[in-house]
Amino acid sequence: YDLDLLAGVLAQDHDNNPSRYSLVITAEGAIWRGARMEAVGAADAFGHRHKANVGEALAAELRQRTGIETLASELTYDLRSGEPDSIDSMVAITFANVAMDLVEAGETGRMVAIQDGKYAHAPLPDPALGPRTVDVATMYNPERFRPRYDGKLGDPMLLVGLH
Repeated sequence: YDLDLLAGVLAQDHDNNPSRYSLVITAEGAIWRGARMEAVGAADAFGHRHKANVGEALAAELRQRTGIETLASELTYDLRSGEPDSIDSMVAITFANVAMDLVEAGETGRMVAIQDGKYAHAPLPDPALGPRTVDVATMYNPERFRPRYDGKLGDPMLLVGLH
């Protein structure tokens, strides 16, 4: 993605917000054009090293380009530390039971899924196919760095458009 465009959106949102703040959420692997996340730290037992924290790198780069104070926060633990609600619990327990039903039936190489709003199972994807991608044109507004929330009437609640 274009970091200058993101910096402009950030500055505009910051200036137009009465509280003078804006929020950017990024994910590991979301690297702006021309950037490279270096491997850091000691290698694990398999020889792999961790990549530098993209959130911290992005915060520093945005601070440098806009002059706006930034704060990087690792959401991983915050997101995982809350109590599951009833839907979380029911889906997790049902997934576990469907998986055990598959094992009992001798079905292997399957993953539990929700398809068309129903519990299902599907073959594990072939790793040679590479990562799944998002249909950016229908799910994302790249000019504003935001998901599309319009035109959802009639769509399933859970994500669609993954390939």
